[in-house]
Amino acid sequence: MMHAARDDLQAVLHAMVRLQDSFWNEPESIGESFTDVLEKNLKRKSYLSEPMLLEAFDRFETQYRTVPRTLCHDDFLPFNLITGRGRTVFIDWEYAGILPYPVMLARLLAHTSTNGETPFFMTPEDRDYAIAYYYDNLIARHGIAYADYRKTLDCFLFFERLEWVYVYRKYNKKPDTLYRYELDAAARTAERILKND
Repeated sequence: MMHAARDDLQAVLHAMVRLQDSFWNEPESIGESFTDVLEKNLKRKSYLSEPMLLEAFDRFETQYRTVPRTLCHDDFLPFNLITGRGRTVFIDWEYAGILPYPVMLARLLAHTSTNGETPFFMTPEDRDYAIAYYYDNLIARHGIAYADYRKTLDCFLFFERLEWVYVYRKYNKKPDTLYRYELDAAARTAERILKND
């Protein structure tokens, strides 16, 4: 999945939808606790100083606390996905639990790029396909309107974009191309979140 092909992407999405549908609104009893993961995630906010990013982070926190939860692999990156012959296996379940539904899709999408800025590649068409497939095959069936889904997904994409910003700022690393790419992407997503609020 380092370079997402449509067939492999569809197999991954199908497996993710089946998994999450099976655990939709399951009582928290699997893996990491929601409270512990939220507390860990909120640490990213302390490394933000830009008002727009802080305001968007508040929107993310609200969404994180309120949207439906399901079983999520919380490190859903392409190197933790094995696909082939129409079959998909998710590996490295160290970080998983009953978490907000967008966690997996947002992590997968936010850490792929269309221009080689990240180690994982996905075309814009495949990205749009993933967003629509996930909605049509899971989220719509649970009564969530598309506009609400996109608003929520943007908040989770924003949070994922902050990962490298957090790492660079926490460890005082010299900004480089990846840092600037992720910071710019986070700022664009934050602007969209606040505009659509």
